[in-house]
Order: sequence, then C-alpha cells, then structure tokens
Amino acid sequence: MTTKEIIDEFAKLIVSDNEYTLKEMKQMLEEVYKSKSEKEGKTPRKALGKKKKVVEKEEKKKREPTVYNLFMRDNYGKAKAANPEANGSEIMKIVAKMWQDQKEVKA
Repeated sequence: MTTKEIIDEFAKLIVSDNEYTLKEMKQMLEEVYKSKSEKEGKTPRKALGKKKKVVEKEEKKKREPTVYNLFMRDNYGKAKAANPEANGSEIMKIVAKMWQDQKEVKA
C-alpha cells in the first residue's frame, strides 16, 4: 500500500460538485486507508497506538536519619505512653519540646 494508491482511491470517492466538510473528508480518507490496510493484512498505525517509553529509574540511596529523626523515633513511644489521651500532632509537639529542652541543657 503506497500513499499514491490511497490518494487515488480517495479521489475516486470525491464528487467535485459536492461540498464536503473537513470532518467528512477525514472520515472518507480514513475509510480508504483502513480498507487498503485490511486488504494487505496490515494494522493501521492509529490502531497500534503509541509505544510507551521504558525508563529505568536509578535506585535512590536512602539518606541516613538525622539526629533529630533518631530522637523523635526513640522518644515518640515514651511520650505516647505518658500521654495516652493525646493525638499524633500533640505527641509530636511534646517530643519537639523535649528536643528543644535537651538542646538547651547541652548548650
């Protein structure tokens, strides 16, 4: 199937006295293309769809936790046990206050 064959077949469908919309002409051209593709046993390009690019991502190296992260991890459970009625954000505030107090003592 060549472009010339498709255009020739398309030209046979066009009646010069008629006014066609762009949509009608596209539809007629698409039908010619599909019929030519089916006769030759080929799949039209549009039916194949776009091929997805496979991008391999590099595995990120996980950062080491900061001293603050380690402190929070170690003291969150203690603060939760001491304040069972407190919600998560309140416990975080309590542990943050503990961190601040601990920093002031060392300074």
